[in-house]
Amino acid sequence: MKQDESRGGENRLLESQRLVLREYGKQDIPTVWEYWNDPDVKRCLMRDVPFPIRKEDEKKWYQELGEKGYRYNFAIERKQDRKYIGGCAILDLSWSNRYGTIAIFLGRDYWSKGYGSEAVKILSRFMFKEMALNRVELVVLAFNRRAIRAYEKAGFVLEGISRDRVFRDGKYCNQYYMSILSNEFSL
Repeated sequence: MKQDESRGGENRLLESQRLVLREYGKQDIPTVWEYWNDPDVKRCLMRDVPFPIRKEDEKKWYQELGEKGYRYNFAIERKQDRKYIGGCAILDLSWSNRYGTIAIFLGRDYWSKGYGSEAVKILSRFMFKEMALNRVELVVLAFNRRAIRAYEKAGFVLEGISRDRVFRDGKYCNQYYMSILSNEFSL
């Protein structure tokens, strides 16, 4: 999802005590570019995002938001200062099977502060309450212990492991599959 230059209250979609999930705006492009070009952030991303990413590619990504079927993209904004701190998305959505797959990333300065689990809870609430889904799932690299803890804090459980699934840092690593069901979800 994207929005125009304005960032008024009417554009705020989902929120918690500290965070707002909102539409992306053009003003977010430089910060997204900065975060995605941070080697530590890139290392934890599941998707094959080119590294380093060019500013032109980031602008093209923004222009294509909303043109990819059932894909929902949200900017994560901190309420206290309206600072963009990361993003999250519903990558895959099956209406017939009532599930969706999510992804999230945060700028390194916002790691280990509870923002990840809070954003995942907001997104899960939206998917369960507004979209009437039964299941929310995600994949995470096994070495990303910080993210795994955040997902567990949000109620996700480990379902399976794909051994040596991803090549990172000169070696193969496992990929974890995690999920939460609507009857397990609570804020």
